[in-house]
Amino acid sequence: MPNKSYNYIFIDESGDPGKPYKLDSSFNKIPTGASMFYILSALCVDSQKLFAMEDMVLAVKKEFGYKKEIKSTEISLPLYKKLLNIINLLDINVYYRLVNKTTY
Repeated sequence: MPNKSYNYIFIDESGDPGKPYKLDSSFNKIPTGASMFYILSALCVDSQKLFAMEDMVLAVKKEFGYKKEIKSTEISLPLYKKLLNIINLLDINVYYRLVNKTTY
């Protein structure tokens, strides 16, 4: 029986979709505390790249002694660079949409 290959898309976001300003009665912009940018990212991989990526990520985490879920705000720059390099090594397509919320 031939091996089937499936496609997977992993989506993540950064920021929040809320409006960064509200208008007061004089139409002055009042900051809401929401982020100024909202980013949606997607990695598109087939089965072969998915399993290779999983093995490589686990190896890098082990190398750095990192056991928790990966959060970009919590990891070191060397670990971050090694993880990003996996995407380059496996030639994984990355798609993103950046919304600058200050323009609306």
